[in-house]
Formats: sequence, structure tokens, C-alpha cells
Amino acid sequence: VGWGEVLPWTYVTNTSYDPPEIVVLSVPYSRYNHSVEMVPGLLGLGRALAKRLDALSRRIIYIVSSDLAHTHQASGPYGFCDCAEKFDKACGRWASTMESSYIREEAAREQGLGAMSCGFTGLVVLDGMLDLFRDSWISATVANYHPTYYGMLVAKFGPPAL
Repeated sequence: VGWGEVLPWTYVTNTSYDPPEIVVLSVPYSRYNHSVEMVPGLLGLGRALAKRLDALSRRIIYIVSSDLAHTHQASGPYGFCDCAEKFDKACGRWASTMESSYIREEAAREQGLGAMSCGFTGLVVLDGMLDLFRDSWISATVANYHPTYYGMLVAKFGPPAL
């Protein structure tokens, strides 16, 4: 579990309710160099996970790291790539609209060019999950910024009572 999951998790667990049960889902380290090639498998994982979770009679929160492009600044540890801004914007459009082409095509293209997003794979899993819920859920982008060398996206997806 990385910072992308730990920080939002503190808001979920820091309540007056009983602490929720935790299940950790991790994607392999090959995500760093082969994330675009992993897209079909990640989408399949998301679909299978959505079906399993939908069958439960419990409320579920899926928290995914949304560390976006890590190549916004030449002075950063991964250098600069023109693709960083395009990647982050495609992810923001996807989060606002749930339109798959933004993550599966546009963001994937920029990731392949060097955006270096460690959160990309988790977002693709989420998009696979959305295949089951897209027609009945809504989404909202809360923030999409890159104040340092990497971008961060905060968004929420769920039923209209969101």
C-alpha cells in the first residue's frame, strides 16, 4: 500500500463508526514498465472484481492510487515529458465523464510515451469495474493538479446518492 492509498484511507478510518474490513489489491511491479500492455488483463480484473463485489450485500469503498504522470518537471526524479499534461488531462476527462476512451486510449497512449504514472493501472482496473455500473453511476472530479513533478487526481464514482 502506497501513499496514494494511505492518505485517503485515513479519512475512511478516522470516523466514529466501527473500522471497516480491509482487503488490499495490488498490481505487480511490471506496472512500471509494461502498464499499457497490461490494459486488457486489468480491465478483465476490474470486471470480475465488480461482479464479485456487486454480489455482496455490503457497502464497498474502492480506494485506488491516482498518482498521475510523474514527468511534469525536468528537475523531478523522472525528468520532463510533454505527455505528462496530456495524460493528466485525459484522466481528468475520464473521471468526469466515465468515458472509457479517455483512459483506455488517450491516457494509455501518453503512458506509453513516458508519463510514468504509477496510478494508471489502478485507474484501468476501476474502468473495468465501471463496465458493470457505468449506466447507473455518476462521477465527479474533485481535483486534478500537479503542484510538483507528479499529478494527483481526486474523484468519486458511485450511485446517484453520491
